[in-house]
Amino acid sequence: FSALQMQERSLAIGSELVRHLRTRLDTRPILGVDLVADPATTPADVVEARTLAGLPAGQPAPLALERAGAPLAVEVTPMAAERWAVVRQSGLLVRDFGYGEDPERVRGAAIALHREFTGDRNGEPQSIPQQVVVVDKVIPGEQPDDVELAPGDFLLACEFVTDKGDAVRKDIGSVTALRDLWNDRELGGYDRAQARWKCWVARGSFVYVVELRANRLFW
Repeated sequence: FSALQMQERSLAIGSELVRHLRTRLDTRPILGVDLVADPATTPADVVEARTLAGLPAGQPAPLALERAGAPLAVEVTPMAAERWAVVRQSGLLVRDFGYGEDPERVRGAAIALHREFTGDRNGEPQSIPQQVVVVDKVIPGEQPDDVELAPGDFLLACEFVTDKGDAVRKDIGSVTALRDLWNDRELGGYDRAQARWKCWVARGSFVYVVELRANRLFW
C-alpha cells in the first residue's frame, strides 16, 4: 500500500472506533483537544479519528463525552499500532522488555534458551539481547486451552525447520519484529486455526516450547 492508502485505512479504522464508542457508550464524543481538520469541511468521524490517531501511545489522555445530554469524563490510554497488531494476530497483549528492567532475568533467559536449543549444557550465547518481548495478557479463548503461557512470560524466539530438515531459530527482539514475523508472506497464513508457530518461552529460569496460533493480517 502507498502512504496515502495507509493513511486512508487508518482514518477508516479510527472512524469505525468512534462509531463503536458512540454505540457502546450511547454517547457523543466531544474531544477537548485541538482538532487537526476544519469541522466545517471535514466529516465529524474523520475529525475525531484524526484526533484519536494523533494521541501518543501509552500515555493516558482525558476524553470528554456526552451521555443523555450530560457531560461524562473518561480516561483512555492509546495502544501502539504494533501492539494492537499482535493482539489481532494472536490474542496476546505483549510489550518490549528492556535489558535494564531486569538484567539478571534477561541474561538468564538468553543463556537458558541457548543451552536448550543447542543442547550444550555449559554453553553461552555470543551476546545478550538488549530487549526481549514479555506477555502482559493472554486474552481468553484466543489460544488453545492447553497452551502454557501466562502474563510475565518472555516470548523469546520462533523455531523453523529448513528444507534440509535443520532447525533454525528466529529470536524476537521487539513487538514490531514479532508482528512482522507473523505477517511474513512465506511463513504465515490468514487462517489462525492453521497458522501454528513453534515458539520458545521463558518462565523464570525455565525455558520451554509452546505452539501458538497467530495469523497474518490483511492490513
